[in-house]
Amino acid sequence: MSVVFLYEDRQDLCDPAVEQLKAMGVETITAWDGINFETVALPKIIELYAKQGQLSLMIIDVWVQHGDGFDIVRRLKTALPQVENVPLVIWTDAAAPEQLSGWHLVQRHTPIDVLHKPTEPQQAVSELVGFIMRTIGPRRP
Repeated sequence: MSVVFLYEDRQDLCDPAVEQLKAMGVETITAWDGINFETVALPKIIELYAKQGQLSLMIIDVWVQHGDGFDIVRRLKTALPQVENVPLVIWTDAAAPEQLSGWHLVQRHTPIDVLHKPTEPQQAVSELVGFIMRTIGPRRP
């Protein structure tokens, strides 16, 4: 089973994306801030690696309360160096994400793609789920 880590603070985007991915056979580990990342998501990711040895994709929103996305990537790599080669996607509405503070911290370590987040929630979810499925391929529940 493919597993995606989604770091997004907007529940109107996160919840429908998780439901759609689940219906397509993709497990999603989510976090909506730095506190939730430390207490919930990180232990799940570490457990996943202990059992399956893999994470398919990381989708990171860079502007999140209590822990920006670049900091989350740094903390994840510190706790679990094996994620070094997991594809990382920056999901943002920033016009030039490479100019964001912290970009250089993740750029030199992980393959990066940038997915621009539309302002309309339904379109954002549709594009995110489509991108994930194109990236990891179709799965069966």
